[in-house]
Amino acid sequence: MHDKKKNIKQFINGKIVDSEKPFSPAEMTELIKRGRRINLSVDPPRQEQIVAFFSRLFNMWSDLSGRFRRAASDILGKNSGIGPSSIELVLNEFPKFFSPENIVKKIEGELGSARIQDEPVFQKTTNTRLIVRPAGLVLHVVAGNVFLMAVESLIDGIIARNVNYLKMSSDESEFPMIFAQSMMECDTEEIVCKRISLLWWQGGDEAIENIFKQLMDRIVFWGGYEALSNWKKNLGPETIIVQHGPKVSFGVVSMAGLDISRLDELTDRIAMDMSIWEQKACNCPQMLFIENTIPGDRINMFIDSLSEALKKMNTLMPPDGRSGDDYVEVLRARELALAKDHMTNERVSVFGPDTLDWTIIYQKKSTKQQFELSPLNRTIIIKHYLSLDFLADIIKEQAFYLQTVGYCLSEKEVLEYALVLSKIGVTRIAPFGRMLLLTAGTPHDGSYALRDLTRFTVIE
Repeated sequence: MHDKKKNIKQFINGKIVDSEKPFSPAEMTELIKRGRRINLSVDPPRQEQIVAFFSRLFNMWSDLSGRFRRAASDILGKNSGIGPSSIELVLNEFPKFFSPENIVKKIEGELGSARIQDEPVFQKTTNTRLIVRPAGLVLHVVAGNVFLMAVESLIDGIIARNVNYLKMSSDESEFPMIFAQSMMECDTEEIVCKRISLLWWQGGDEAIENIFKQLMDRIVFWGGYEALSNWKKNLGPETIIVQHGPKVSFGVVSMAGLDISRLDELTDRIAMDMSIWEQKACNCPQMLFIENTIPGDRINMFIDSLSEALKKMNTLMPPDGRSGDDYVEVLRARELALAKDHMTNERVSVFGPDTLDWTIIYQKKSTKQQFELSPLNRTIIIKHYLSLDFLADIIKEQAFYLQTVGYCLSEKEVLEYALVLSKIGVTRIAPFGRMLLLTAGTPHDGSYALRDLTRFTVIE
């Protein structure tokens, strides 16, 4: 039996479909067979067509008064868990993901040439030619905690010219549908949307999910460890899973980095990284490690400045979208920290307003040096580190989960820290203020999305 969900809107090969329940296994199988026929018999769009499509889409979403943007703002205000100011900021950045300039940068940066999807490109080092082809049929499975990730993953699939299926999260299906409707209006040549389907079914439905596991060429997964483990079971012989499992990020502040930084600018950037997504995105910092050679008075100044920065951020982007459970988790973290201070000699201080809008937990002396997860919602845990090797030992237990490191380091230290931390599992280091701003054409989680979603053919 399939759980009923009234008025389900799905997007099937360029058309919006209303139904009272998800597709049956037989209907889903037929949909995938249709996708396979499209993949085999219809030439994929050429690069100039893809760029022209995204150019129209970029212009549409850059219009601050556009109806799709207004609809997205209204829906996200109800469903996303972040406040109106944060939503406005995110939607201002959103079109940059698919600006024509960034689309071309992404193709060149990830595939090596802007022309390589349309024609063979000579490789001087091997004296061969390469051409890139779509992987084929791709399913995108995305957690609902960051609403843009579903659309970003789908955009990668479109650029790679695959036939794409997106499993919409039960937490957030309306935003992808708004985006799909905007794509329909921009697909004037009718070459993009017929290769896209946005679907909903109850997560964990084995009958449906086994069909995709057997019939897809790629499954791109974004989400938690347990769900990832389930999706990796019973894969078909030709199905490759591209995994973006649960990730955590942190920041590091060295003495040398602090010496060359303006304190107010530094803490403003850290507060921004903490606030935009309420730390629900994988590349938001949950911990800060501060070098222990920094004198106590300067650490106090740093915490005071960060407190002021978070107060300002509270005014600019109020945390209006939180749930009662969010506040309970923050309060619990504060109480546990204070209990640790009272019952041990770890000397823990807690800073933040009674409203729980933001929290700084500073562990002056920790007898148990380990990575700790924040309850999110603008809560940062600050610890000391003795050296780079000492920091590496602390984080190595989280190797599988590591993603971005935000830094305040000297120019020399940036390379030193990158060499050591990348060995453990860190896949990106970026200055504070840019932890959430990815550069087009660079890897994500240690790999290139377009390479994961395509096939290279060599001509010798």
